[in-house]
Amino acid sequence: MIYLRKAIMRKLKEYHSSVYFEQSPEDTLFPYVVFTFPNSFTNEHQEIFVMDVDIWDNREDTTDLETLSSTIWRGLNRYFYIDEHIQISVYRSNRLFDLEDNNPRIKRRKLIFEVKYFERESD
Repeated sequence: MIYLRKAIMRKLKEYHSSVYFEQSPEDTLFPYVVFTFPNSFTNEHQEIFVMDVDIWDNREDTTDLETLSSTIWRGLNRYFYIDEHIQISVYRSNRLFDLEDNNPRIKRRKLIFEVKYFERESD
């Protein structure tokens, strides 16, 4: 799982510099990206993760939020990564808009992906 997190973190940082796993620090400046793997299941020799990517902003104008969301949505679809530890492929699943937050000034978009994950055996 550590290798998977690191690979996704590197890829998301190509799109935005403020990327966090599971939770951002309280003093994080907007906009920022948080990704999680809320669940997974196995399918023969692979594990399939659901990956949520949440993009947060606090500006009234949602142009930057929508642009970043669309860039990540397009950029991660069919993303393929392989190294000596893992092999992954990422596919789009769903997009959620206008999600409510406790703070009405906060804007959020959720992108949901399917990540097909293989651990590679070391010789």
